[in-house]
Amino acid sequence: MTRHRNGSHGTHPRRRPGPHRHRNGGFTLLEVLVAVLILSIGLLGLAGLQATGLRYSTHAAIDSQATFLAYDLLDRIRANRDRAQDYELDMGETPTGGDFVAQDLGDWVDKVRLLLPDTGPGTGRGAAVAVDSDLYVTITLHWIGDDDDEGEPELREFLIRSRI
Repeated sequence: MTRHRNGSHGTHPRRRPGPHRHRNGGFTLLEVLVAVLILSIGLLGLAGLQATGLRYSTHAAIDSQATFLAYDLLDRIRANRDRAQDYELDMGETPTGGDFVAQDLGDWVDKVRLLLPDTGPGTGRGAAVAVDSDLYVTITLHWIGDDDDEGEPELREFLIRSRI
């Protein structure tokens, strides 16, 4: 070890106090505030993405239900092909009658009203079924979905046409 002029031992000379003090290695309050601001903006963006994803997920789930319901009715009509014309139904209509087709169609309409939003009696929405002479079946489902980008309720539609 060497001995310095000031009498200290070591490899580095003692620093003299001066106008420039040793700066701490931490962050200033301004740096912390800027970091918190940037983090907050990022988290708000993620929250917005989460809300949008949830809305689209709900739309997709209801669209899947509509698809399932339409194919369910097509299968019911195929199983009772000789009475296919009796499955005709106007939009929003409630099936009446005591025979098998009316009961089958009534059960299906109940499922539509249960699974698709805002399709109850008197709304003018729900299900319509048309069967032409060549046994082409057209099933149309209408319901009110979540608000669109402008905040207005959106009329949603699923339509399928198939030959049985």
